[in-house]
Amino acid sequence: MDNHRMETEIDYPLLPYFFEETAGHLSELIRLLRDEDAPSVPFSAKQEALFRIIHQLKGSAAVVGLLPLSETLHEIENILAQWNPQKDGDDPSLVPLLLDFTAALETMVAKESHHWDGDYWHARFRIYSPISTNTDHQAPPKLDRPLVLNQEEKEKVAAWQEEGKQVYGIELFFSQEAPLRSAVAIAFHNYLKRFGEILTTAPAFDQLPAEDFAIFKAVLFRPNPLSPEEKKKITVFPVNEGVEGVYIREWSYRKEESQHFTKTLRVDSNALNKLVQRVTELETLYGTVYALHCVSRPSAATKQKLDDALQALGNNLNLLRLELINLRMIPVKQLFSRFTHAIRKMAWESHKVVKIIFDENDLRIEKEVAELLIDPLTQLALNAVAHGLETPAERKAAGKSETGTIRLEARLAGGNLLVSIGDDGRGLNRKAIYSSPLATK
Repeated sequence: MDNHRMETEIDYPLLPYFFEETAGHLSELIRLLRDEDAPSVPFSAKQEALFRIIHQLKGSAAVVGLLPLSETLHEIENILAQWNPQKDGDDPSLVPLLLDFTAALETMVAKESHHWDGDYWHARFRIYSPISTNTDHQAPPKLDRPLVLNQEEKEKVAAWQEEGKQVYGIELFFSQEAPLRSAVAIAFHNYLKRFGEILTTAPAFDQLPAEDFAIFKAVLFRPNPLSPEEKKKITVFPVNEGVEGVYIREWSYRKEESQHFTKTLRVDSNALNKLVQRVTELETLYGTVYALHCVSRPSAATKQKLDDALQALGNNLNLLRLELINLRMIPVKQLFSRFTHAIRKMAWESHKVVKIIFDENDLRIEKEVAELLIDPLTQLALNAVAHGLETPAERKAAGKSETGTIRLEARLAGGNLLVSIGDDGRGLNRKAIYSSPLATK
């Protein structure tokens, strides 16, 4: 299957409409597959609705020229069309497979990308075997077992990615007849350790001897992106009989999969101790105010003590409020660190060398505000690399260091926090701007 189509075959003006339409269909697909409305309804009852959505997506993908995606959707159509509710029942391996596909399509739409790895999905669907296609005389099919992260693992993935580091899903495909697959999977597992830290696998390592899996899946942590040479070393892992191939997929950061993590606030123990001390002081002041208030005929001195205690109580309440607000703050440096991976990846893709400088002046920002800034600041950072910095050769010709600089700065001005992203590149290409179609209107 040719996955490298001519870009001229893609109708780029129609792509935004395709992404918008697909986003709506994806919501319906996820609702059906995850049983969000009717968990007791069997999968077979949803077959017609799923087929209709997949058929519409296939047609739309073909119209805009996304042919690898259209071919993948056609394969899903065939699986759903051949589904026999009487013989197959609810196959436990099909829904996770379709959810994996839906997640990949979600990522493509979110990035507004026109790249689809049709070869990988062709391999996944080729391995899938409906229950009804197997006779009583055949051995049970080897399954495409889902890789499901628990909450702790999701938090680890989110924390790793928010530090600008890399997470890969690496999958070793076997044919249904492959012998000694557990031995091969164990050897591959040990081989992958050369390239990073393995978070988890499917099947789990202690379940490999059962030999009942069609794909060995691993989640690999890397402090930086795999180089083309490293990817080649992984994909050409010593081929044994029955090994059909190795696929590497970069995991995108998904907020919904780390919801617990994003809503968890890490608090410094010293800040917590100060809060406990503040509450203790408030309790003491409350006791003093209450005792003075209960004096039936207070003297002038008692009234003065009451006034002093009330003022101290008010001051402590204000301090408590400020300390609580401070608990919701995070260092600006933590916000900036989220952009390092995106910047370095863009530099690598555009063949540029970049140095990143943080100048955050030890400032802090409310966590919810920081979350709102992530998307716009990411886009600014990517634009600075893609359009601001020159290639090493261009910089050298201009008498500059071959390494470009991206500076992320935060400072206070008149009570406001100002955040800026700058570069030491050539700046705007005025000639290109003036010669653009917009300039002639």
